[in-house]
Amino acid sequence: MRMKKAKHLKPVPIMLDKKRTLVYDFNSFIRLKEKTQSTNMVEAVGTLKKSIVTDGDLGSLRTLLWAGLIHEDKDLEEETVGSMIVIDKLPEIMAAMTKAFNRTAGVGKWK
Repeated sequence: MRMKKAKHLKPVPIMLDKKRTLVYDFNSFIRLKEKTQSTNMVEAVGTLKKSIVTDGDLGSLRTLLWAGLIHEDKDLEEETVGSMIVIDKLPEIMAAMTKAFNRTAGVGKWK
C-alpha cells in the first residue's frame, strides 16, 4: 500500500532491486523509534548509526535503509530490503542514505 509522499522532503534516488527513492520523514523516525524500542528518535537513530559506523552492523544498516524506503510501501519488510542490497554497492547505498538524512529537517548533519 502506497503512502502519501512527504512533499517538503526531496527524495534521494537509489538503485537497489530497481530504481527507488529514500525519504526520512516523520513516519520513518516513528517506525525506527518503535523498532529499536528507544525513548526518542534521536536515541534510535544515534544507536543505529553508532552500530553501523563503529561495529559494521549490517542489520542496523538494513534497518535504516528500510526506514528510508517505507514512504513507498508502508508494508515493506526489512527482510525484503535485505534482499535488495548488493554488498559491493554499500558505498553508494551509504552515500544515498547520508544525502537523504541531510535533507531531513531538524535532524542535523549525518556524518
